[in-house]
Amino acid sequence: MECDKHKKADKGGTSLAKVTHFFTASGFQSDDAVLATEGALAYNNMKFHSSYKTADCTSVLFKTIFPDSEIAHKFSTVHTKTEAIINSVTAHHATEELPQTQGITML
Repeated sequence: MECDKHKKADKGGTSLAKVTHFFTASGFQSDDAVLATEGALAYNNMKFHSSYKTADCTSVLFKTIFPDSEIAHKFSTVHTKTEAIINSVTAHHATEELPQTQGITML
């Protein structure tokens, strides 16, 4: 490797994160905790009529506030994901399951 271009490329390759850093093995209990946290945040946004846009900075904020937390490290949400959780999960529960438990017939 005589050329500077090759030396820079070689250094760049060693400084990149491994692909396995971005994936976790399934079955970890923390994965369920991360999903529960993402769902709880989406529910909180809905309950208090917060903008979906507030979710855009939450992942970075959690990682900054809780640097030692595995849940905060894996937590990842943006406004599109929060909106999808609310529209697909929470809305389904509110329109399908909740009325049945209360004896209400939806038209």
